Amino acid sequence: IEAAIQDPYPRATRQAGPYRTFRASVPYEAGLWKHFQALGPLRVGMASGSPLVAKTLKRIYETLPGELIEIPIPKRKRNPLDPEDPDVIRTASAIKEHRADLGVLIDDDGQRCAFFDEAGQLLSVAQTTRLIAAVRHGDCPNEPIILEDFSPEELESLLKHLGMRVVR
Repeated sequence: IEAAIQDPYPRATRQAGPYRTFRASVPYEAGLWKHFQALGPLRVGMASGSPLVAKTLKRIYETLPGELIEIPIPKRKRNPLDPEDPDVIRTASAIKEHRADLGVLIDDDGQRCAFFDEAGQLLSVAQTTRLIAAVRHGDCPNEPIILEDFSPEELESLLKHLGMRVVR
């Protein structure tokens, strides 16, 4: 009779079932690393208020022939595309000071970034898009370049003039 009234669902145990751990950063960094392989020995200035972003790029850059120059900036809300933003100014100054070949400021959440030339000049969104699109088009000539709806018409015209298929 006891067996008949016994709960068909036994009490959960305090022991973990079988599990396997792995470092998620390994496949993530491997996916990123392939995009950095073709870089020559560049000196890149990198600013980010996120320790995770900085640590990830440092690990990737350890295997490359160039040099990653960390530019310390505080963790805070910023506009990486505003030339008057204090972190944009700090990054531009450090790029000139360290004679970097290029610079990048990556926002804390990793969603936005700004690029700088070797003189520390902030590149416009159109300039950056044109450069990245040209590289991407060379790698995948049949793939479209996707622009956001608010992208300038001049950028779309320029990319089409360069023979790229543009989709908004």
